[in-house]
Amino acid sequence: FLKDGRILRRALIDLSPLRKDYAEAIFIRIKDSVNAVVRGSLVIALIQGAVSIAGFLIFGIPNPVLLGALTALSSLVPGIGVTLVFLPVIIYAFFSKSLEMFLGIALWGLLIVGMIDNFIRPYLVKRGSGLHPAVVFLSVLGGLFAFGPLGFVIGPVIFSVFFALLDIYADLSRDGLEG
Repeated sequence: FLKDGRILRRALIDLSPLRKDYAEAIFIRIKDSVNAVVRGSLVIALIQGAVSIAGFLIFGIPNPVLLGALTALSSLVPGIGVTLVFLPVIIYAFFSKSLEMFLGIALWGLLIVGMIDNFIRPYLVKRGSGLHPAVVFLSVLGGLFAFGPLGFVIGPVIFSVFFALLDIYADLSRDGLEG
């Protein structure tokens, strides 16, 4: 795709039964959706890493910067992301015999870090894809359910293509189905 993407794109547009401008519009929507999802995921990873570092510092967890960096990396794994780091940290806090540390980091991970993805991703993806945040949220969840880990990209792309096709249909309906 990186080397011959333009050739493949041109071939698909030439083979498409749609007018060239409509096929181009669909490819633009796909590109915008993929870019929005990838950029949104990277921004969310950085935010979750930074917020995790703050929580690790507040509750006295050793090596907060290392654990925050691991949290940022693991947040790129759909579905279980930050749990990969927070679960061992919570277990460590439980066995450290400090109830404040255990409850604090558990609540911080669940309520603050874990919810960042749910609240910020729809708005970041909306900016790039043009979809409403609720649609983005549902498309990511549906994509994860239907396609597994890659569904967090595939779901919004499918919705973008669907809405591009609706726009084309509306355009054709206004023009009397010419084209």
